Amino acid sequence: MNFTQAIKSGFKNYVNFRGVASRPEYWYWALFTVIVSTILNAVDNAIGGPARSAFGAYNPNTQFNLFGDIWNLATFLPSLGLFVRRMRDAGYSLKRLWLYAVPVGLGAIGLIAAAPAAISQMANFESGNVDWAPFVVAGLFLLLSGIAAIVVGILFIVWLAQPSKAQPATHQNADLPSFINPPGHPDSNTQY
Repeated sequence: MNFTQAIKSGFKNYVNFRGVASRPEYWYWALFTVIVSTILNAVDNAIGGPARSAFGAYNPNTQFNLFGDIWNLATFLPSLGLFVRRMRDAGYSLKRLWLYAVPVGLGAIGLIAAAPAAISQMANFESGNVDWAPFVVAGLFLLLSGIAAIVVGILFIVWLAQPSKAQPATHQNADLPSFINPPGHPDSNTQY
């Protein structure tokens, strides 16, 4: 599969989570989305002005990336579908997707740990009498989250780069949830 065929296939199989995707199909699609995203973000930065913050004030250090954000939303489902099909083609269970929960969970723990302390210490910032221990603990969880995200990302790159492993056609979708393969479907795990 060449570059243009991979792009056509990515848009043609917009939300297709069944079957498999070859290495060239996945990696050409990834290259295409990164190139277009980079170009659109450059355009956004060239023409964009400061964005409104969550509190309504203008922040001159924040850009509103309209084109890049629209592109990322438009290619999220095809990219996810290709990811799922490529993992299946490489012979890996989709249960490995739960590894993404590790960095997200660590980050959430860090933010939840920091929130009460930050709220209670806001009045003390001006006086300089701040208890930094909760912030240090939260920072460590966020650091662990970042390290876990890098490790999980490297693992997925290695797994996605593996050669195709032949699978019987009747079992290629066996690891999909039951709402995708309803009972009675030829690829369903459900036995009657």
